[in-house]
Amino acid sequence: MSLSVFQSELMRQFRDLFTSPAPNSPKSLPSSSGRALPASPPPVQAPGHARHGLPIAPSAAPQRDASPATELSTDALEQIFLRCDTDTLIGSCASVCKAWRAVASSSSLWRHRLSPKLMADLDQLATLGPPLAPSRLFLIMQGRNFLRNPTFRRDANSQPQLGRTAATSRSKYQRSAWVTTATIGDGVAWEAPPAGMRTYGTASTADPPPPLPYPGGGGGPRAASSWQQQQHLLYHHPQSGHQLPSPPLLGFFGNGSGGFGIWGSAVRGWDEHQPGCLATANDWCEAVQVVDLDWELQRRGLSAAQAAALLDAELSLRLSVHVGARWDCVGQYSVGLLLDEGNGNANGYGYGTAAVDGHHHHPGGLPGAGGGGGGSGGGGGGADDSIPSLQSFVMRPTRHHFYSGRVVCTSDTWQRFEYVLPCCPRGFRRAVVILRGRRAPNSLVVSPMPKYCGAKFASAELIFS
Repeated sequence: MSLSVFQSELMRQFRDLFTSPAPNSPKSLPSSSGRALPASPPPVQAPGHARHGLPIAPSAAPQRDASPATELSTDALEQIFLRCDTDTLIGSCASVCKAWRAVASSSSLWRHRLSPKLMADLDQLATLGPPLAPSRLFLIMQGRNFLRNPTFRRDANSQPQLGRTAATSRSKYQRSAWVTTATIGDGVAWEAPPAGMRTYGTASTADPPPPLPYPGGGGGPRAASSWQQQQHLLYHHPQSGHQLPSPPLLGFFGNGSGGFGIWGSAVRGWDEHQPGCLATANDWCEAVQVVDLDWELQRRGLSAAQAAALLDAELSLRLSVHVGARWDCVGQYSVGLLLDEGNGNANGYGYGTAAVDGHHHHPGGLPGAGGGGGGSGGGGGGADDSIPSLQSFVMRPTRHHFYSGRVVCTSDTWQRFEYVLPCCPRGFRRAVVILRGRRAPNSLVVSPMPKYCGAKFASAELIFS
């Protein structure tokens, strides 16, 4: 049975349970506990009006039954909630009453959604800070994106309010979600919708699915109207009644950074279902995003000790992005991921790089091998020089490097690239994601040549799994 049919049937049963029976059949209503609920008396009719065919005058308000309504059992609620998606389970079901909130946050309901490692660490995390419900830990680690602007929208790429401090106010990797560079040529283009993709409605050419949203501002008027209520549900532990500290910024239900979400678009004036992408040109172009995971976890409400314990728990990390090309061109792309302990800058967003030459790029495909950004590159100031950039490629137990190599993407088709790291290194605190694209050398030369004829990137995700 589909979810919509199940919900319709559930609402019908609730309506039959709490409404009065027809006047000609004053029967008792059965309840889930086995006892019968008394039926309401039939409405009083005016004999004179009914005899002359006149409309019946409305009767006085019927008397309500003073007996309490029968509640659904815990087992029945769990079976219902198992068919709900995560946002509905936390944002809607948990707001009905305390009993529903307790069931929606119970461990038995989340053991199939939350990672087994995370479920096993709940007791240990409770000793390092405020208690965590499984539902809240799922949103923090698995239900929300760690990549800002995962839908590649130009208007959502600049976010100076995220962790802005005096020490990092000059860091372009903090001011912007994706920092783009180009060796030569035209660079990149922010396209919405993607240009040159002919969608015929088939599975291979349809728009890529929206990524998990990044927790932040926006979310449309519906999200704004219920933001405080959702914050209470997220940061209130149902078992202990302990009020958890609110995050310094906005909550989980905002789409933020152009996320699609279920409460509308975070960018005013955009269609909430409008797909966006980052298109590359004929020569190598790249987009880099630096993610300070330790700061992100604390921003989402965890204590410093809890954030460190989770990052040292050797969890699995998944990076995915959809890649495509125009119908008249063939694209080529590379994906890189670097995990390290950070460079000591505030919030870790001072990663300094410069424009890297496409022929002398580091074989790992990651930024920094071309001499570092430093002050001349407009990076993170004096601390972002060539030495920490080069030192970041020295392999240590706290680091991990991944490079996909050069991959060809098919024309007029979206393909999902995914890399899963089964066990993150202990001691890492930061992730650097790089996406590089261009037109494939063996691509046919069309006339006129499109300006942005290289690979396109859309729907990126970085989450713990």
